This record gives sequence, C-alpha cells and structure tokens, in this order.
Amino acid sequence: MSLRRFKTLMLLLCAACLLLSGWMIYHSLSGLQMAGCGAGSSCDSVMGSRWAWIFGYVPVSLPAAVIYLLLAICTLFLSGEPVQDGSLNRLLLWIMPMFGGSLAGAALWFSWLQAGVLHAFCKYCTALHLLGCIMAITIMVYALKQASVRQTWSFFAAGVATAMLFTFVQTRTAPASIYAAGTTDSDLPSFSEDEVPVLQAGPGAQDPQDL
Repeated sequence: MSLRRFKTLMLLLCAACLLLSGWMIYHSLSGLQMAGCGAGSSCDSVMGSRWAWIFGYVPVSLPAAVIYLLLAICTLFLSGEPVQDGSLNRLLLWIMPMFGGSLAGAALWFSWLQAGVLHAFCKYCTALHLLGCIMAITIMVYALKQASVRQTWSFFAAGVATAMLFTFVQTRTAPASIYAAGTTDSDLPSFSEDEVPVLQAGPGAQDPQDL
C-alpha cells in the first residue's frame, strides 16, 4: 500500500469515526435519543446501559474520539522519508499500531458486552467498532511493510493491553444497576391505609359484600 493511498484511507476512516462518535457523545450528554433508537429498542438498551459510560459520567465514545483525532494527526504528519532511528516517521509507526491495538481491543470488549451481557446490539456502536477494526488492520498492513515486524506487533500488543486496562477501570467505576431480571434490591414503597385512594360507592350502589 502506497503512502498516498494509506493516508487517504486513514483520513476517511478517521473522519467517519469522528463524526459518528461525536454524534454519540452529543446524544449521551444531552439525553436525547438517536435516530432508530426508540424506547425499548436494542440500541436504546445499549446506549442507556451503565456500560455506555466510564467513571460513571464520561461517555465511552469520548476516549474513542480522542484516539481517532490523534490518529488523524499522526497520519497527516506521516511522510515518505526512510524510517530511521530518532526520525518522526519511526515514532509515528510506533504510536499508530498502539492506537490500532487499542481500537481492536475495545471492539472485542464492547462486542462481548453486547452479546454476552446486554444481549442487545447497537447499530451505531457496531458500525463504530467495525470501522475501528478496519482502521487497525489498515495501520498494521502499512506499518509491517515500513518498520520492524517485531516492534510493530509489540506496540500493537501494548495497545491491546491499554484496552484491557480500560475495561478494568470501567468494571470498577461503572454505576451499580439496581434492576436485573425483574428483581430489585431496593425496598418497595409502602403506603398507609389513609394514603391509598378508595372508590366511594354512589347513592343506590349495592354493597359488594351483598353480592
């Protein structure tokens, strides 16, 4: 793959992912439903779950958007100069596989959450993860031809490890769910007899005890 073709494909993928993740961030923070994600839909179940956030209040699309932006910047600064020790190209060809590994690891984590935990799939999330995996493959195809194979895979593995660290933090900071499988750990409300509305029989109505 030539440098020009690589940069064109990467910039298109980054732009698509930034637009999609930015839209998801806006809807997460505003509380508005996304198109096709009506109440009770699979998309709504995923976007409204506790796994759609990290630290309890940060949309998971936000760190993903940061990675897409950094990848776009790296792509713009990548040149056709030989990869040498201390060169910018060498540094970029270390960073980009690491970001690719992070995207691939995150895609596996959230795909497993949707399939194994939530039993629902969000079309926007799935599209974003698919684009992220295509981006990771594109990076690896180019980097393996330009830099050391061992170092390229090492930085890719470091990116996957970063995604694993993300999953650990998310599992520790995700807000606890009080509802699961039709049961709740919260105490049900109780009412006294005076607080419960009672229907009064009108004139001439028959007493239910006489029926």
